This record gives sequence, structure tokens and C-alpha cells, in this order.
Amino acid sequence: MQRLFVDTARHRLYSASWDNTARVWDIDTKAQLAVLQHDAWVNGVCVMEAPASIVTSNENGCVTFWHDTEYSVIDQVSPSHGSVVALCSWEDVALCSVFNVAYAISPYTMTVVREYRGHEDDINFIVVNDGLMYTGSDDTNIFVWEIPLPRLYVSCKSFRSDSFDDDPCADVVFVQRRQNNSVVGMLHWKLCARIARPHEIDS
Repeated sequence: MQRLFVDTARHRLYSASWDNTARVWDIDTKAQLAVLQHDAWVNGVCVMEAPASIVTSNENGCVTFWHDTEYSVIDQVSPSHGSVVALCSWEDVALCSVFNVAYAISPYTMTVVREYRGHEDDINFIVVNDGLMYTGSDDTNIFVWEIPLPRLYVSCKSFRSDSFDDDPCADVVFVQRRQNNSVVGMLHWKLCARIARPHEIDS
């Protein structure tokens, strides 16, 4: 089993596995409700509220959207050439990674609406909390991004502070915002990780 996703509102557990399946479970009864078959390892699974759907990612480079009750395929998107590793959702976009780039996918148009570039190595996880997207990479950095709705592009700025260099506790997460509420950085290993400006995708 590769990933788990818990939907507390519906009492559902979703699992992604290298047996080429994602599975849906009832948390209360522990019964298996559905098997979502893929043609490659499944690396991620999550649920979107609007539109209501299950989203999976796999080794063949596809992000697949499924009906959340019928468990049938709605559509598939290949954001780039390569395995889709990390997967997460926020409001009405699916967030995923291929190599060192994160992508935002609209389930309405089934297209990539934004790219997040800045990591030098593969992105292994994406987490969303309080409207911020956190990406962790093999380059040992964690970047923090403000997430737009599709076609609402908000620039992310960078910051650097030398005041933490002598702080023995500086290898902890530190997030700062500016007046325009855009994300400006995260502290990592006594240095502030640079947040690159996301690339806008022409519609």
C-alpha cells in the first residue's frame, strides 16, 4: 500500500497500492466498497468536493478522475511525461507532481491551469493546509505556495533572512506572509528556501 486518504465526512478510507489498484473502504464496517483498476502502480489517491470525485495518480503518468458513487472513470489527464508521484486536492483543483514540477489541474476543463517550478529534484509529497500548498523534494527543501483558483494567478515572492543563521533551533519550519498575502518562504536547515514564481498557463 502506497498512500491512504481519509474522508471523515463520509466515513470512507481510500487506499492506493502498487498492485495497480485504488480501493474504497467503509471505515465503520471495514467493508471494501470498490476497486479502481489501473494499468500501472497507483501512487496517490484523494477526494475532491467540487465537483465530487475521486482522483488517483499512477506510474504511467495519468491523473484519473472517477465518479465518487459509480466508481467509473470520468476522464484522464497527463500533466507531463513521467510518473505522477504526489497528489492532493484543494477546492476545485487537483494538485500533483511529475519530477520536480507541481501542477494544478482543473476537473472542469481537464487541463493543466498552472505549474509550480522551483525544486531542483523530484517532488515526493504535496500537502495543503489553510490555503497553502507545501511541496517536499529530494533536493531537501520544502517550498510553500499560495494556491490560486483556476486562472487566478497569484505571484509567490521569495525572502531570505540571515538573522537565523546562528539560531540552533533554525532548522524548523518558518512561514511568513507579506501585505499582499502571498507566500514568501519557509525556513529549512538554517536557510530560507527560495520560492520560485509559478508559471502561468495560457488558456
